[in-house]
Amino acid sequence: MKQNEQELLIEINHLYNGLLEESDGYNYKRIVNTLSDKVFELYREFSPDYVSFDTVSSLSHTCGKEVSYVISSYTNSTRNNSSKRSKEIFIDFRDEVNRQIRIDLIHLFQIIKEIKEN
Repeated sequence: MKQNEQELLIEINHLYNGLLEESDGYNYKRIVNTLSDKVFELYREFSPDYVSFDTVSSLSHTCGKEVSYVISSYTNSTRNNSSKRSKEIFIDFRDEVNRQIRIDLIHLFQIIKEIKEN
């Protein structure tokens, strides 16, 4: 594995970890978009066997469609008359998207774990 590939994997891991606690919906979307771009860059430049076209496609769907629900719920939660429940809905959507990203990139995260252990 090339040094640049390892650095990109570490950056992807760092971006994913940043998603886990992000409480601003617009920052969340920015981080998701950057994460998606980095995964696509990894796929395009290195063509690793642990990232397939289906992986990139699934992630693209998650980062597009699913994140739009996160943004919508965040917008609702920041209105002046929003309830505590609307904030909880935003957090639930965010956590669900994080789980889906983890599923989409499970093979990539296994490689990252191996890198960290060595």
